[in-house]
Amino acid sequence: MSVQQYLQRYAEPEVELAAGLDGGWNYAVVVPCRDELAGVPALLASLVGAAAHGGGSSLAVLVINGRDDAGAAVHAGNDELLRELGGAGLHAHSEHLDLLVIDRASPGRRLPPRQGVGLARKIGCDVVTALQDTGQVSSPWIWTTDGDVEVPCDYFTTVPESDAVAVNLPFVHVPVDSEPGAAAAIRLYDLSLRYYVAGLQYAGSPYAFHTIGSTMVVRGEAYARVRGFPRREAAEDFHLLRKLAKLGPVVSGAGQPLRVQGRVSDRVPFGTGAAVSRLVAEADADATFLMYDPRCFEELRAWLRALQAFAAHRQHEDFWRQIDATTGLEPLLCRRIATELKLPAAMQQAAAASPNAEVTQRHLRTWFDSLKTLRLIHALERHKWPKVPWRDALREAQFMDLE
Repeated sequence: MSVQQYLQRYAEPEVELAAGLDGGWNYAVVVPCRDELAGVPALLASLVGAAAHGGGSSLAVLVINGRDDAGAAVHAGNDELLRELGGAGLHAHSEHLDLLVIDRASPGRRLPPRQGVGLARKIGCDVVTALQDTGQVSSPWIWTTDGDVEVPCDYFTTVPESDAVAVNLPFVHVPVDSEPGAAAAIRLYDLSLRYYVAGLQYAGSPYAFHTIGSTMVVRGEAYARVRGFPRREAAEDFHLLRKLAKLGPVVSGAGQPLRVQGRVSDRVPFGTGAAVSRLVAEADADATFLMYDPRCFEELRAWLRALQAFAAHRQHEDFWRQIDATTGLEPLLCRRIATELKLPAAMQQAAAASPNAEVTQRHLRTWFDSLKTLRLIHALERHKWPKVPWRDALREAQFMDLE
């Protein structure tokens, strides 16, 4: 799908705003803002520094959003933020940074039920994609972040020159002074994120990357090819990267880390804020916090290696022989989980697609994506290896370097 086809068929109505904008920008960043009155000033100050360091004009697209079912405090905070930003429209914020404020928070403009941050990100990214298409934004990349983030001065200048479709920038979760009880919780949550990605890397998964919307940079052309962000109220970042990774590499960026506030939040039903909220509510999270048993990643590693070998010879019997020789599961349980995941049917389809081993491997890689990987981990947790105390997980995991 071309960018033009995406913009005409699948973009949100706000994409029409792009046609009325005068100006040109080197870089553009999209920020969904729901009840972010406290955090946006620090974010904008950091973006001013990043824009100046980047040596050109930058555009921040702020999508102020809320649903009708949000609390009165959310609506009041959104209203005040809109006033402080000067209302909807394009504003010159500093010598190097312009703001495009989009109002999806006022009555009659609010987001539909069961939609949320995904739609807000999509609205902003659709506008930037249109500006890229007309040449008004010169960079092919779209930066996305959140209102609780401070970006480093090299934010716009450390995306590597490569054929990547997306980049994950380095990040660090930082405690919030107003929520001292969240400091320990955010350390545990941050550790669990890095543990999971390290486990995927050890297993050899091509989907071993973080999926955090506030740290992502996506290539506009690739974004259009996968029809943009899903309109979900959570996990929109996970599902966008899942689709993008089937088009090309998702790589890690360099430079200084983004500072993401480790705060209690109910903005989305799961994710950083919700996880921190649950941990803060526990009497002794340090003693009760659990992570995936590292044997789940050992098992994933065995399955991925067997699938790679299957792509070369397409012999189902050899696949099961290799699995049986390397699995930590009983044969019947192994086949039960494979059937739950519909793996045998996927193998059959991949083998029938082409006699070429690389084509078969590509089909399997596309099918066994990050969502299927997570489902396998959950199945292993449910049927064989429940989560374990986090210290035990770190001690027993071969893929965690604790030196």
